[in-house]
Amino acid sequence: MLHATLDWACGLGKVECSAIRQGQPCDEPDNVIAHSTYAFDSYYHKKRKTPDSCDFNRVATISTMDPSMVKKVFDYFYLNTNCWRLR
Repeated sequence: MLHATLDWACGLGKVECSAIRQGQPCDEPDNVIAHSTYAFDSYYHKKRKTPDSCDFNRVATISTMDPSMVKKVFDYFYLNTNCWRLR
């Protein structure tokens, strides 16, 4: 499901995903979690941080907690700012 959601964000979601293509600046780490992080956060910002812009079929959520605390306590994968990809 995560890969399909990433494909949607970079396709119909109209996120500019060229930076996560092989050999590009945001390609590493080269895995679906890291690339989803980039795409989901880009979409979230593109949509002006509206609550529904961080759902992604329930694989992401918005949080106002300190990212370092959330990662330690809840084992979330941090998306830049307030949109998070759940593990």
